[in-house]
Amino acid sequence: MIATELVAPAVRARFDTIYARPVVLEVAGLTKEFEGEHGKTTALERVSFKAHRRELLCVIGPSGCGKSTLGRLVAGLDEVTSGQVMVDGKVVDGPGSDRGMVFQNYTLFPWRTVLENVMFGLEVAGQSRSTAETEAMPWVDMVGLRKFANAYPHQLSGGMKQRVAIARALVNRPRILVMDEPFGALDPQTRAEMQAHLIEIWRNVDVTILFVTHDLDEAIYLADRILVMGTSPGRLLEAVEVPLPRPRQPQQFGSPLFDATKRYLESLVHPHPPKAVEKLPFCRMTLAGDDVE
Repeated sequence: MIATELVAPAVRARFDTIYARPVVLEVAGLTKEFEGEHGKTTALERVSFKAHRRELLCVIGPSGCGKSTLGRLVAGLDEVTSGQVMVDGKVVDGPGSDRGMVFQNYTLFPWRTVLENVMFGLEVAGQSRSTAETEAMPWVDMVGLRKFANAYPHQLSGGMKQRVAIARALVNRPRILVMDEPFGALDPQTRAEMQAHLIEIWRNVDVTILFVTHDLDEAIYLADRILVMGTSPGRLLEAVEVPLPRPRQPQQFGSPLFDATKRYLESLVHPHPPKAVEKLPFCRMTLAGDDVE
């Protein structure tokens, strides 16, 4: 499904090219239940979709729709209740080097430098320190941190830490990169910079990205397709093709096509008018004689 009819033939051709590529990730009938004090809670119910090689998918939806749970299941960090996740036709039954993950919270090792953090996965896989260093440095370069290769996490900004996390996830050359709201804790300016960095990295790496976000603007700016989730229980409502042409530019924010796509997504995510805000009990805590409103 495409969000609007205002789509240039070149954009339609781009999607035809995407769909002609091999399917890298297939999620089929995925259901996840959690046991709680009051019985089972269904976080995801029969979610199915496919992602093609080098496609960038974003996952959006209201709180509690299972966005992060979906990411963790694809990464193999949680067990499925039923259904399956397949990468290149092989069923996922746990974490693997064919999948990398970047979290919202900074997950770097504070006692390791930038280069040593990126090397970590290679060393765990059995490579020698010298080989791991040689393999890791190009990825440090790719995220623009060569000058900080010997710096420690506490010496980096939030955006730089996430660039290290991305390099660490990509150094093993995964087929799938799962990103769970990785820019959510950043200030708006840094977030915009990281979005641009991610697009540039993705253009130069053979990887399929599953990007979880609550920000509709971010999803439209980044994605080829957007998976819109519903809640109670979490389910896939629609896979929306983003009609904006690539390469993406900040100037596209606020364009008629961008705004039309955002309105369409909002109608899916929030199909009902918002509830009235609960009125708080009156309690005067100031002795000032004037009112602020």
